[in-house]
Amino acid sequence: MEDKLVDFRGNPKIGHKMLKYRILAEIGQGGMSVVYKARDERLGRNVALKVLHTFLAKNADCRARLSREAKIAAQLQHPNILQVFDYSGEDENSENTEELFIVTELVDGITLKEFASNYSLYKTPELGALIVWEISLALQHAHSLGVIHRDIKPENIMVRKDGILKLMDFGIAQVKNLNSLTITGTLLGSPAHMAPESIEGKPADHRADIFSLSTVLYWLLTGKMPFSSESPHALLKAIVDGRFQPPQQISSKISNGLNQVILRGMSCIPEQRFASAQEMATAIANALTEIGIKPDPHELKSLLANPKTQIPIFASQVKKACLSEIIKRKNNGETAKVMSLLDRVIAEDPEDPQVLELLAGYEQKKMSRLGAIGLATIFVTVFLSLIVLLTQWFENHYSFQAPPKDQIDFPELPTIAPKIFTPKPAVTQPISELNQTNTQDEIKTIIVIIDPYADFYVDGKLIAENTSKSKLSLKPGTYTFLFKHQFAATEERSIQVNTKNKQQHLFVSLVKTKPAALTIISEVDADVAVNGVYKGTTSASSARPILIALPDKTYAFNSGIIISKPGYETLVFNTRFIAGQIKSLRIKLEPVDKKNVLKPNSN
Repeated sequence: MEDKLVDFRGNPKIGHKMLKYRILAEIGQGGMSVVYKARDERLGRNVALKVLHTFLAKNADCRARLSREAKIAAQLQHPNILQVFDYSGEDENSENTEELFIVTELVDGITLKEFASNYSLYKTPELGALIVWEISLALQHAHSLGVIHRDIKPENIMVRKDGILKLMDFGIAQVKNLNSLTITGTLLGSPAHMAPESIEGKPADHRADIFSLSTVLYWLLTGKMPFSSESPHALLKAIVDGRFQPPQQISSKISNGLNQVILRGMSCIPEQRFASAQEMATAIANALTEIGIKPDPHELKSLLANPKTQIPIFASQVKKACLSEIIKRKNNGETAKVMSLLDRVIAEDPEDPQVLELLAGYEQKKMSRLGAIGLATIFVTVFLSLIVLLTQWFENHYSFQAPPKDQIDFPELPTIAPKIFTPKPAVTQPISELNQTNTQDEIKTIIVIIDPYADFYVDGKLIAENTSKSKLSLKPGTYTFLFKHQFAATEERSIQVNTKNKQQHLFVSLVKTKPAALTIISEVDADVAVNGVYKGTTSASSARPILIALPDKTYAFNSGIIISKPGYETLVFNTRFIAGQIKSLRIKLEPVDKKNVLKPNSN
């Protein structure tokens, strides 16, 4: 492209001091603008010019959006947020403006999406976690000033050649102290990363950004998007329902700590997510520290600046750090965390001689220390595992139907028993309460089939209880159907009753099970593992119950629980979780008889 001197402020109506930028090259295009690499002739530096398309400059909404982006970004001064240098003017309401633009720093680099694909970051999940940790801190800065980004995605994060990360494109951000911007008929944000409340049109705050950033973390750690579908409607429905494959099922390299960060950040309920981006950053840092990695912005910058040579070195460092933590925690008797770390190292290289030797040595030492207790524990663990597998197979085919109370075998520890669910006859509301009309020709018949059954609501009104089939007469229009089940996740459908068909059918299958929850009351704070997966501590479960995911269409599920604490006997037992209910256990850990316990081998 031939160099050309362009005066974007030559129009006397703008009334600003003339500034000149020399366009060097076009570096990108978006839906609303063109981005150029340019030279600021006055200050002698290269910049990026984001110029609104001429045909959009006459649109008031588009001018307002560009103005908002300039004003919002100008408030933010953070090393990981794109800096705004200048804006074309305050005349965004003038239809005579030919050029509207923003001048920003020029980022010499590529998007995070390109970077992650080029270097297969999912193979080293800890690196992806470090990237999100740093972006979380940048996002916290924006949130502290009342700025909500609303379009967090890998394409809006740049990786500079010198290793600096830059969060950019605040074009649809929301600011508390500015008037809101509404573009009628437009879904603002990127659907695949959008929070459920934003899709449903509910008020969205900073926790919507936390959800979006958590989807980026999921993608970086697994190499796959949590939500994907050929149908836009199916995609949005999956996000609203929270239907995604657990990250550890995709990659066994993901530690329990990072897995919990993703699951909490991607909760469908905003109140269950992190309260702030700072809290999310702290959780990521803690998860990395548990495997021996201490987040450091300078080391991250060096790593991203030299990815070809530094990523393999970093992967080796992760392995060494895990091995070091395994030895330290093994000597401290932290059984659950040792097993979690071993899973991470084995996932990296299952045939590594050092790992196999360490695993064998750990089992041998464990047997020497525990003696008969250890043998009993292993036997119980194997037995419980068999029970879990058989229960999973059986209850995966159970379709939510609860058995009679006398057939349910509950543990002797305190627990919340399930409500016995007995289907009742469907009770249908009179048609007159749903439709205030005298024109019988306008009434349409809707037949609703529900598998297995649910309480059925239309626009908030209860139509039938515990029904598997319901027949309605409705006027043409849009209605919200809600299906509530004791054990299944609530299903919501927006239904358009049309004028063409006299009768419509709707089939609803309730598949996703509500999660159960676990709290453990103990005088001694100890580690908790469920089905071999570390879930936190007993004291933490009292403040925030541990969520237990149940298989689809399964109202109850047996799980093995291990509670361990250095210096105390390990508890291993089996308990039954009920969908949508909290299991509360009270335990007592007994100190180990130190006379019968061998000291850890210093080797």
